[in-house]
Amino acid sequence: MSGCGSTTVSSAEVINRVLIDIRDIKSGEIECTFRLPRSLKLGRVYDAFQGIRGGEDSFILKLDGRKVAWVDTPTSLGMSDHVELSCVPAVKVVIRNFWTQKIDCSFVIESNDTFRLIHQACVKKRGNAGFDLSFHGRKVKLSDSPSSLGMKNHVELTCVPVPVVTIVIKDTERPGNVHKFLVRRDQKLSKIYLKYRKMKGDGSFFFMHNGYKIISLNETPDSLGMKDQVEISCVSRSSVIIDIFNVETQEVDWTGTLESSASFKHIFMECDRLQYKSKSRSSFYLESSSLEFNGSRISDDDTPHSLGMGDSNRVEVSYTPNPVVEIDVYKHGDFVRTFRLKPHQPLRTIYNRYSDEVLCLTFNGSKVPPEATPDSLGMKGLQHTEMILEPYAIISICNCMTPQDIVSFELGRKATFRILLDTYKEQEGYKRSFDFYFKGVIIDLDKDTPESLGMNDREEVACVPQFNKKTPKEECPCINWTELVFWA
Repeated sequence: MSGCGSTTVSSAEVINRVLIDIRDIKSGEIECTFRLPRSLKLGRVYDAFQGIRGGEDSFILKLDGRKVAWVDTPTSLGMSDHVELSCVPAVKVVIRNFWTQKIDCSFVIESNDTFRLIHQACVKKRGNAGFDLSFHGRKVKLSDSPSSLGMKNHVELTCVPVPVVTIVIKDTERPGNVHKFLVRRDQKLSKIYLKYRKMKGDGSFFFMHNGYKIISLNETPDSLGMKDQVEISCVSRSSVIIDIFNVETQEVDWTGTLESSASFKHIFMECDRLQYKSKSRSSFYLESSSLEFNGSRISDDDTPHSLGMGDSNRVEVSYTPNPVVEIDVYKHGDFVRTFRLKPHQPLRTIYNRYSDEVLCLTFNGSKVPPEATPDSLGMKGLQHTEMILEPYAIISICNCMTPQDIVSFELGRKATFRILLDTYKEQEGYKRSFDFYFKGVIIDLDKDTPESLGMNDREEVACVPQFNKKTPKEECPCINWTELVFWA
């Protein structure tokens, strides 16, 4: 390569080199001439010409109006043996990171080029558009150019991060198909639509937010009140949007989508899944044929097409809820879990869950048997009901009057034996008074409990009538009186 002036070269070298004249677009004069081997990059011409100019002015070289890049070669540009490049005034733009204060990258653009080119290059480099370009504390618009802002030669812009939203797009037709996008809060969602359409290869879909709202492509995350991470659905235009309308509350409880040819069984299954997913949802359950459309019951096998709902429509199906009861179970004062039972479903469901433990359920202070139902206990739907899961002991009572007859009862480990005595007398039809003895010691009916007496899960107590002077001890010959302390 040679600079300005004459140079003697061989004929072979002339064939393998290109004669390049650099003409200044302002003065119209040729400032310099170079001979460059066809295989070398034109970056050498940039460096040499920059040195000739003293390194002060920024410029771009153009061939027939097309920008010449540093990595281009005469061969790649198809140059003839003698060409002329135009020297166009330009601005070197350096991008500094706001947080690290380090230079991320730099670009050389013409004075009349917009900053959209630099912004696109930065997005490609960073992987997202969550930033603004700032010049002297002022936001640079993408339509701005160096000349419109009075920039010359060399300027520095700051890359300032801006709030973004992570949008997760789920395809309703293919649940496993999930894509994430970082979107500026002030960015229209039309850009996401175009990107997703390119990935999907099909534009016959729309987006839904919060399960029911169809998103307009002119809206932004801010206008929709989106949080930092949201999930939206990609719904095929051949699908029908179905609003589940609660006749009791006069509100839409849930919105789903269904292909025209798909059965309503999928709607029932999705409702079941959502009911157990979140306690914040209203307490209801859908059974087969509990939905109505235009006054007719909907069965599992019905489809939107068979019901005449049509494509790309939004329809409303109604139901009268049969509320479930949400039962919050506590153990030792701590919350255990919530059970959701239908009004006529036995509490055996809860008992079976703890079948390996000696426990009983109490409601409003009374023990509840497994065959009891929320309806029989007066529990109401659409509200939470508290029940206590208490450990209990199985107490076998041996009556000294009839030692061959032994009956067993369940007694809470913290319950007094007065409860057991009253239950025993009521069941056996006794009217006289009794005392209970455990290991030869009389039990205080109003103070002692299975826990205070250190009883195991299964124990036996003796039931002895209370004697007075008119009742001889001989009435109970089976009792070992030397081991009993009784009221005389």
